[in-house]
Amino acid sequence: DIMTLRDAIATTRGNGAAMSFVTTAGAAFTWALERGWIDHTPVLKIPPLPMGTYPAWTEDQLAYSLTRLPEPLRRVVVLGVHTAQRRGDLCAMGWGAYDGQTIAVTQQKTGVALAIPVHPDLRRELGVWRSGATSTVILTTDRGVPWVPANLTKVMAYALDRIGLPAGLNVHGLRKLASVRLAEAGCSA
Repeated sequence: DIMTLRDAIATTRGNGAAMSFVTTAGAAFTWALERGWIDHTPVLKIPPLPMGTYPAWTEDQLAYSLTRLPEPLRRVVVLGVHTAQRRGDLCAMGWGAYDGQTIAVTQQKTGVALAIPVHPDLRRELGVWRSGATSTVILTTDRGVPWVPANLTKVMAYALDRIGLPAGLNVHGLRKLASVRLAEAGCSA
């Protein structure tokens, strides 16, 4: 029954949503198991579904988006491609972490502390953004409030579709383009 539900979710919402359902169901069954309400958890041996990958942006897609996205989303793209950080870390970056030369970030997923050198192009952008900043975080919506990562994903997908970029492009794909740029510049892993 769990696998039937998982597969139905995968058909309508994708494999990621389906595996999130399995994880959530597993937590509920583990809770029941620990209390002696059941003898075993039925999700223990459910195999994972294949997960897709996030496509990397191309330089052409980047250039195109920078001329067509609304300013709050254009800023996400600029900061993302220059720092190679995950969506949540981009949303959390504060002005206090920027010293004019580097942006200090402790990655939420890994706990790794980074001092990211700021490229001159990004430094120019940050100077303009900071002059009109109304928030302690660098990236804000058109209403001046910090982005919520899940909302950013939805709004970005809608905006990219509206300007004619391929489905599947997202903020994470900017990390890949940034990595390509760094590799091409001779940087090591």
